Amino acid sequence: MAEVKDKRVRTLREWRLERGLTLEQLAEAVGLTKGSVGDYEKGRREPGMNMAYKLAYALSIEPSQVADWIPEWYSDALERDLKAQK
Repeated sequence: MAEVKDKRVRTLREWRLERGLTLEQLAEAVGLTKGSVGDYEKGRREPGMNMAYKLAYALSIEPSQVADWIPEWYSDALERDLKAQK
């Protein structure tokens, strides 16, 4: 179980860097502090469903790449909500 978590957490940082975003820029995009996003990247905290979607949207990736436990029915509804907010 830890291996999956560690892989996802490392990848979250990799996605951020691949997109040329600083920790501060990603944090601002999702409404968090740098420390909170850093905690996700280092595996100290797990993002909830809403935050997983915000991170995914900010990084232009699928929410399942941030958190693979999100049910599909929730995924569709939340994706519509996030798009409507923009």
